[in-house]
Amino acid sequence: MSARAEQKLRTRRALMDAALAQLSADRGFGSLSLREVAREAGIAPTSFYRHFSELDELGLALVDEGGVALRQLMRQARKRIARNGSAISTSVDTFMEYLGNNSNLFRLMLRESTGVSKPFRTAIKAEIDHFVTELAADLARIADEENRPLSDSKLVADAW
Repeated sequence: MSARAEQKLRTRRALMDAALAQLSADRGFGSLSLREVAREAGIAPTSFYRHFSELDELGLALVDEGGVALRQLMRQARKRIARNGSAISTSVDTFMEYLGNNSNLFRLMLRESTGVSKPFRTAIKAEIDHFVTELAADLARIADEENRPLSDSKLVADAW
């Protein structure tokens, strides 16, 4: 990868990190301004447009990242359960670890799932659907392994 391409990726990451850093329990994505995010990332506001067409596009990239992080969380939990054996305590520990390391990303996904932006709601729903599908497959597998039939693993997973 060229030095220019690497710099572009670093700046894009800096913008995403800057947006996440400004989120809090009291401040949602909708209250961020492009100028604030650019300033926090250490770039000129006009340079923002080299990486994202608008602030919502940056937010959607964060939603995508959040979805990937949730699926990775599930995969980590599966490996830990295989080693430790306790599905419930391992799942809770893994989730709490995730929250500790990704609180603003999780907060973004949770808050914007009912927010005013339809593209955010749609993207978050798609990420949650991916998560539920993987969870349903896990539940069905566990039910089969334990010889305890589960008639609708998707319904059970969706209730999470």
